Amino acid sequence: MALTSYSYCPFLLFESKSLEEKIREDLSRHPPSISSISLGKLYEKELSIGYEIPSEVKYISKKVGFGLFATSKVIKGSFVGSYTGVVKVHDPYSSFNDYLYAYPTFSTSSPLYSIDAEKNGNYTRFINHSFDPNLSKHFVYHAGLCHVIFVAMRTIDPSEQLFFDYGKSYWHLRGAPATI
Repeated sequence: MALTSYSYCPFLLFESKSLEEKIREDLSRHPPSISSISLGKLYEKELSIGYEIPSEVKYISKKVGFGLFATSKVIKGSFVGSYTGVVKVHDPYSSFNDYLYAYPTFSTSSPLYSIDAEKNGNYTRFINHSFDPNLSKHFVYHAGLCHVIFVAMRTIDPSEQLFFDYGKSYWHLRGAPATI
């Protein structure tokens, strides 16, 4: 996929206003964990302004595609960014792409939702997989919604590529991960 084949959006978008209202209602009835609420408060400013660390997208290879690289030092524990895209009801049969991420819900009775960053998203969509990542992902609660955020697991040097572990279920559907 070309670097320019998507629209940049710093915040979550919703497939429809009624879907956003339904998710907010579900979250009010089934509140998230205390740690999700605490992390949402800790990173409230970053989430409110759509912050991402200073970074650049670089082409890596035909097999891997693009990757995201820090352009300044990132201190351990720093907020790196929030995964954004279009939140929609997850349909595993008609909407499969490499930029889907499960939208966190805290209710077993809610339908499954996904964040689709294929056509709309921010630079976190270019974070690649590693079994030895420098980022951790967290599900946080902020302003009545859940968010997927990335936090530095260690100090990251300028020009270092950003990675997180996509997890076994991601690779179960796609085969072995591409390597640089």
